[in-house]
Parts: sequence; C-alpha cells; structure tokens
Amino acid sequence: MDQPSVVGEVADELVEDGAEAVVLLGSHARGDAGPESDVDVLAVGPRTVSFRLERRGGLLVSVTSRPLEAYRRELTDPGFICAAVPGWREAVVLHDPHGTAAALVEEARAWTWAPLEGRCDRWVAEEICSLAEEVHKLIAALRGGRLTTAAVQRSVLAVRLAGVMAVHRRILYGSENHLWELVSDAMGEGWRVAQSAALGLGDEGFEETCGAALRLYGLAVDETHPLLDKRQQWVVRHARDLAKRPYRGLIRESVDRQACQDEGGDDLHDREAECSGDLRRGGAGKDDVEEGQEAEPDGEPEEGLHPVAGVPLPPDDGPDQGRYKEGQYHRHQPQQDHHDVQKAFHGESLHQSR
Repeated sequence: MDQPSVVGEVADELVEDGAEAVVLLGSHARGDAGPESDVDVLAVGPRTVSFRLERRGGLLVSVTSRPLEAYRRELTDPGFICAAVPGWREAVVLHDPHGTAAALVEEARAWTWAPLEGRCDRWVAEEICSLAEEVHKLIAALRGGRLTTAAVQRSVLAVRLAGVMAVHRRILYGSENHLWELVSDAMGEGWRVAQSAALGLGDEGFEETCGAALRLYGLAVDETHPLLDKRQQWVVRHARDLAKRPYRGLIRESVDRQACQDEGGDDLHDREAECSGDLRRGGAGKDDVEEGQEAEPDGEPEEGLHPVAGVPLPPDDGPDQGRYKEGQYHRHQPQQDHHDVQKAFHGESLHQSR
C-alpha cells in the first residue's frame, strides 16, 4: 500500500470516529520524507489521542487527535510554539468540511512572536532556573561515582537546553531533526563544541562529556541572565558556581573514598578525608577554596549587581521586559497581547516527523 492510500485510509477512519478535520503534517506534508520517516496524521475532534503509532502498508503512522482549543493553546504556549507554528503552516488538509483546519493554518501563518515576547521571556527564565536542579544532580552523581545517573543528567542538560534556547533565540524549527543544529548555529562555536561533546560525538572521556554539559548550562545562563528575577538569580548563581568548579577526578576520588570505607577501622574518617579531601562535606568551603574559584556567597546578591555576571542589573520593571534581538539585549515597553493568551496547555506537543 502506498503513502496516499495509507493516509486516505487513516483519515477515513478518523472521520468515521467523529473527527471534524484531518490534516497531514511533517515530512510527508513537506515532501521531504525519507524511507524511515513516519506519516503524521492529526485530527481535530472530540476524541483525545495524545499519540499513537501504527504500522500500515509498510509505513510507520502516528495519529494524534485533540479538540480544537487544545491546538490553539499550543500556538501561544512557549513550550510548544517552536514546533506547532511551522507544523500548522506546512499542514496538508485532508478533510475539513467546516473550515476548522483551514482556520488553524491561517492562524499559524499570521502568527508572530510580538504578542508573546514577555511570556516567552518568563518561560525561558523559569526553565533555566529549573535546570539548576539537573546541574546539582550531575555534580552529585559524579561525586558519588554513579556513572549511569551522571550520564542521564548530562543528557538531560544537553537535550533540554536546546529547546529552551530555541525559544530564547526565537527559532521555529518544525522538526526536532534540525533543532540542535539550528540552536548551535545561532549560539556560535563555543556552544557547538560544548554541545557536541555533551552529546558524546567526539572522543572525549566520560568526565569531559559531563563537563561539557555543565559548560552548556553556563553558556545558557550567560545568555539569559537579564531575564531572571531575584529568586531565579539566587538559584542559578549557586548552580553556575557548581558548574564552574573542577569536575575532573570526582569519580576517581569517589572510588578512593569507597576503598577507604571498605578498609574499616577506628580511624576510618581520618583516612576517608585523606582519600577524598573535602568531598565528604559536599565540596570546598569558604576557607579552603582553590585558587581561581569563588567562595560561596554569604546572604543575598549585592543590590544592583547581577549575581552571575557581576554587571549592573537593568531597571526593575519586571523580568518580561528583557529581550534578545540582533545580538544585543535591550529593554522595551510591554506590548499588549493581540491574542487571548490562555493558560498553558499541559499535554503532548504537536508531533513532528523524525
């Protein structure tokens, strides 16, 4: 069975099941599908099918079905817009007697970033803040010699940071097949090198790949710090300081520490400290910081200075006023949303072919 026949069969079944509109998305809609590309069929209707895979006629078929308002919310949700907007712009309408899908296509084609600038900036700031926890987990895993956990946390940072920076740099990518390359092109050579190492594409050792993921986080912080509010600044500053500390040798020190513990004896703690230094206490303290490192700050960041960059903070007129444009940060007046921006829809993203 060829692709048109498979698509027609799936569309007919969805219509019989109550769908008011059916569209084809992704690579088969664009005309650049490869032999392993799935056929993305999306239905607008009363039934909800978040994501379902089938094999038909030798093809992998993905089916998604949601109510109309769920798709409209994705066009205003920073977590979905980078894929949803180009996805609907490229959609091929298969069944649409009431013009429902055509209206969504036109809405996507008329879509702009302008009404959502503040919302996108706030989303980016909170995502960067939340990823601080992954930095903590990665350092803790390295320190504890938990290689599997460290590998997972390294990958979490390398994978998720690209999506966050795509929103920050206002990149519509449609298919995730291009996301990481598009972001590295926008961010520059430093990001490209760190991302490549964090994803294990070079000949770096394991600890070096983990260090590359930490560098990626640092680069993201450097780029987005004007968007952070004071709570986020404090969280991110500590994670950034952790990411800047030496990471090499943490696994070796953890192994040595375990060897000391296995020896037993009354002087266990003395020998443990000799083997692993200050790792038992969770890192260097204020009085024994290595040369070139900053001690953990006491109290809140100095008023008027950004805690990470040490530069003057912009006027405190809200985190939604900072915007990156043409390589420069600038402050702009708040814009009135031209759409009824609704509460973020927590569900599956608009599926794009891989």
